[in-house]
Amino acid sequence: LLNPANGQPFPNTAQTNTDGTYTYVETSVLNYNLSAPATAGNFPGDVQYPGMPGTNGNTNNFALEAITYLYLTPGAYTFGVNSDDGFRLSSLATQVGVWDAGRGALDSIFSFAVTQTGYYPFRLVHFEGTGPASLEWFSVTPAGQTILINDTATSGFIPAYSKATSSRPYFLASSPYGAGNRPDKPVVIQMQDGVGIQVNTNTIHLLVNGTAVTPSITRTGGVTTVQYGGATWASASANTAMVWFADTAVAPVSQTNQFTFSALTYASIPASYAISAAAVDTTKPGFLQNVFQTDRPVPSTIAYAEIMLAGQWADAAGNLLPNKATANTDGSRTFAQTNVLNYNVAVPASAGNFTGDSQFPGIPGTGGSTNTFALEAITYLYLPVGYYVLGVNSDDGFRLTTAPNPHEQFPYQLAVFDGTRAAADTTTGFGITNAGYYPFRLVYFQATGPGSLELFSVAVSGQKILVNDTNTTGCIRAYRSATDTQPYVQWAYPYRAGAYSALAGIPVYFTLVDGTPAVQLNSIQLTFNGTVVSPSVTRMNGTNIVVSYDPSAYQQTTNTTATVQLVWADASGHYNTNAFSFTLRGYESLTPLWTLPPGSRSYL
Repeated sequence: LLNPANGQPFPNTAQTNTDGTYTYVETSVLNYNLSAPATAGNFPGDVQYPGMPGTNGNTNNFALEAITYLYLTPGAYTFGVNSDDGFRLSSLATQVGVWDAGRGALDSIFSFAVTQTGYYPFRLVHFEGTGPASLEWFSVTPAGQTILINDTATSGFIPAYSKATSSRPYFLASSPYGAGNRPDKPVVIQMQDGVGIQVNTNTIHLLVNGTAVTPSITRTGGVTTVQYGGATWASASANTAMVWFADTAVAPVSQTNQFTFSALTYASIPASYAISAAAVDTTKPGFLQNVFQTDRPVPSTIAYAEIMLAGQWADAAGNLLPNKATANTDGSRTFAQTNVLNYNVAVPASAGNFTGDSQFPGIPGTGGSTNTFALEAITYLYLPVGYYVLGVNSDDGFRLTTAPNPHEQFPYQLAVFDGTRAAADTTTGFGITNAGYYPFRLVYFQATGPGSLELFSVAVSGQKILVNDTNTTGCIRAYRSATDTQPYVQWAYPYRAGAYSALAGIPVYFTLVDGTPAVQLNSIQLTFNGTVVSPSVTRMNGTNIVVSYDPSAYQQTTNTTATVQLVWADASGHYNTNAFSFTLRGYESLTPLWTLPPGSRSYL
């Protein structure tokens, strides 16, 4: 069980045996109860679990493994496990019974047959979540009598032995298992050597989805680990792994374990989003940031963060409001971060998952405030083919996007939290089908009070690593400078109007920034509520192209929801579709601000 903060195993907090290990010998029966001497299940005489309570006094969240050898003669057998919570009983590669969930103390009954007299190895795994816990393992006679395994005081009991002078190896564990697995999770199978008989590692064969693969094979303390990590499982795919080995006995016995698992559903970032390696300046690591702060009340949303960052934050009269963030040495509010994004307005205190927090650039502002500001961070991440999980820990909101040009206002949205919160994680997973440098843009806003921001990746082990933390193995490298000439939509109205509403008579519009390959003006098409309309297309300054349309013809008496869509192509033949919906104000919403009684005289 790994700690997601560092990818290392959590410590075992069970009580150790007198020899300092967590291994105990039970010479009687399995009849355990956390509340012993109280009784749970079918049998009296309950005893406390070995190693419980733990060193911290806790009796929750533990697992127990019991290994034994049962002497069985040919015939049919019925076994039962009464458990609170779950269990699995197996003999070598054969699963005999299982309950893979929490429950109160209840029976699971199952039957099997043996054809030869002998000592058969069994492994019982039991887990406890929270609350009460108990475990009984018993047999059921043809007459219906239940007898605890190894209850030597009861006639008809099945004898159990904790050790063997000779025993076969057995399958210990396999992974992935079940549904919803990370697509980059490796196939791992572990086999435990028997007594005097080992796994013959030269005989191991592994097939994945019917194809032979070459796994890594390691041996530690009698455990052979077979691992294959050469695949990224397709989205929502069902997969099968099968491993085969023979043992080292004079007359070797082979064993086979086949299991199935499925990957979670995910999307891949389009390969066309990657820019050429030559366009990225790898001598400039990190992030390029812009900051805007206001001393006016502002809604805590991504829409208003975008308005501020675009320099469009204005008062009720339409006058642009000044940026109150502290300027950089060059007089701008643009800052280069050469390391990681790990910010906190309350430095040197830490917030989120990582220590070593830094102050936000430009904050405190010129008025000493650490409130009501927005930050934009642009970077180009080098991503080989594979599956990735990125996370943002934020207080307050954020949006993480990617696009061929990171400034695109209609990007591929990867993750968002559009509100206020205390420092918390939001994660997102995606695939990369072609290695390359991919543009990313992170927009963050701080309302009032505490404020913090971290951008990190999550390894398959669960370890969280700050993006561009070059001191940590497995970090994703980030670069802040690139020659990215892809054309993009810089602005759209009323998409970035905060309330997403507009009056008739005021045009809706898109502002495109031309680039290489160039926007093809004759490809521009605008539709309003599904109808093709004729917009005005104006090249403003040789670079910006404004596509506008007056929607007055669509105005109704009451407010209506309108949808506008822009389609355009560049010289490479790549088409872009950008659409949004907004409230088109109706006639009834256009009420006067005041009225004059009849006979009144106006002064203008």
